[in-house]
Amino acid sequence: MKLRTTLLGIAAALAAAGSAQAASSWSGSFSGCTNYSTSTSTVTCSDTTGVSPMQVTAIGTNSYDSGSSFYLKDLQHWGGGGLGVDPLNTSEGSPEHSIDNNSHIDAVVIKLDQSAILNELTLGWRYNDWDFSVFAYTGTGTPDLTTDPTALKLNTTLGSGWTLVSNYASNGGCNSPTYNNSLGSCDTDLKITGLNANDISSSWWVISAYSEAYGSSNLTGPGGIGTGAKDYFKLLSVGGMTVDAPPPPPPNGTPEPASLALVGLALAGMYGARKRRREDEGKAGEGAVAA
Repeated sequence: MKLRTTLLGIAAALAAAGSAQAASSWSGSFSGCTNYSTSTSTVTCSDTTGVSPMQVTAIGTNSYDSGSSFYLKDLQHWGGGGLGVDPLNTSEGSPEHSIDNNSHIDAVVIKLDQSAILNELTLGWRYNDWDFSVFAYTGTGTPDLTTDPTALKLNTTLGSGWTLVSNYASNGGCNSPTYNNSLGSCDTDLKITGLNANDISSSWWVISAYSEAYGSSNLTGPGGIGTGAKDYFKLLSVGGMTVDAPPPPPPNGTPEPASLALVGLALAGMYGARKRRREDEGKAGEGAVAA
């Protein structure tokens, strides 16, 4: 009976292992997106691996107040510098043409063609400090980004269905050569990983310049969050993992050959162990009789 129970346990474990989902990496660059132009809020990006395509929408608030609405804004791209956000139908100078929190909160919404884990991004141009926050949509249905204002609000969840994934605290400054200008902005790309400790998966993401309204939970990064320094950065790429669909079950529940082989090995091992135990017990009994 014990042998049967053990075998059933082995079979269950093998079945679970066989149905486990595999993960694949994905990435998306904003350098190859189409329709960048003045007064463009949304672009489509096909320079992706593992997800294709992805759409990016620029949004921003008009104040710092908690509960303030996000509005559609202009999405811009500056060569190797990356994505930035301007007020609708208006161009800003440096450094405000980045994703920043100077006089308002800028953000971008990223829509993937499938649910995926976003856990890393690469910043290009950045200045002063670059604290940012990452949100995932974990609710039901589809977020409303078709109207102005959008359904997003400036608070810890951005609204119903949105989850704060991480607040990244930058240490600011530049550990690299800088552009030859008065701002001293960083000119080397910075890849940041470990942004999604709980492996939250979604097809909708928001990356925002930090706001005090987001709080300080889910904190990551080497610096301090909300220290009063303004944050400015441009976004080059994002990436993470996709969860592949599990393989279909074998017809009529028939075990796969690999599973059968493993069960056979387990049976052989258990049979050998029981045989050795019986032989040892027999020898011990013979010794007792002889004594």
